[in-house]
Amino acid sequence: MFSGVIEGFYGRDWTLAERLTIMDWMRAAGMDTYIYGPKDDVHVRARWRTPYGPAQLAALADLKVQADLRGLRFLMSLAPCLDVTYSSGVDRAAIMARVDQMVGIGVTGLVLLYDDIPNELPLADRARYGSFAEAQADVANLVMDRLRPLGGQVIFCPTDYCGRMAGGDPSTCGYLQALGQALARDIEVFWTGPEIVSETIDADGLRDVAQVLG
Repeated sequence: MFSGVIEGFYGRDWTLAERLTIMDWMRAAGMDTYIYGPKDDVHVRARWRTPYGPAQLAALADLKVQADLRGLRFLMSLAPCLDVTYSSGVDRAAIMARVDQMVGIGVTGLVLLYDDIPNELPLADRARYGSFAEAQADVANLVMDRLRPLGGQVIFCPTDYCGRMAGGDPSTCGYLQALGQALARDIEVFWTGPEIVSETIDADGLRDVAQVLG
């Protein structure tokens, strides 16, 4: 279990001073996890193949240090979902190069975001994978294999991340069923409840999702 803040919105990202203010508030509130993934950082989503430059990497390393000083876990986000070819050796190498950049500054927690994209397997991947979920899980498992020996963590945001997107009943959602079969068991999964923004998330609903995902 963890609680915290995801900096993952569209629009101007926070300044360092604002991020530190949020971290201080989180510590006072008893939270423990800060996830970095602002959409204004093009390296997270739009230009995910492009490595961070030295200055950007140094700034992220400092942010990780600031989180450490406050007792907060710091995770980085990566959203290669707009144009990734899951079976491409080039794209897989680009993902792993980003993982290695993060490991180089001491970040061993990665959030893989596959939300808000068409739920369809790219044509180029259909010879290798039987489903969209299988392709996503294969890449996530590759990342987990890299981070697992370091005591790292992978959190996966599925394309169907709430009950409404899963057709109202996660147990009958083919995408979630395939994901449950293919995704490594030590990868954690985001779920927002019955709705994209849910007022409540009940235990029975979570048990249903957990059973599908394994």
